[in-house]
Amino acid sequence: MGNEQKKYISLEELLKHSCRSDLWISVDCKVYDVTKWIFMDGKVLDDHPGGKILLLNLAGEDATDPFLAFRPPSSRKLLDCFFWSN
Repeated sequence: MGNEQKKYISLEELLKHSCRSDLWISVDCKVYDVTKWIFMDGKVLDDHPGGKILLLNLAGEDATDPFLAFRPPSSRKLLDCFFWSN
């Protein structure tokens, strides 16, 4: 095991990232920066299957329950590129 330290994000820190231009969510105790999923290069994208409103409503919060309820298990792979921290 190396000397790497994991960075843990507090709920207070997660809550700071709850706007369109800085949007984080938590799923299963992992934090994901999904800003680029809805907002990139000054443009609003509609790439999220549930729409940008869904992500905006969950911004800065634990999105585990909605994610598990409405997404197939294969969707977890999509989150990997947005992973930020535990």
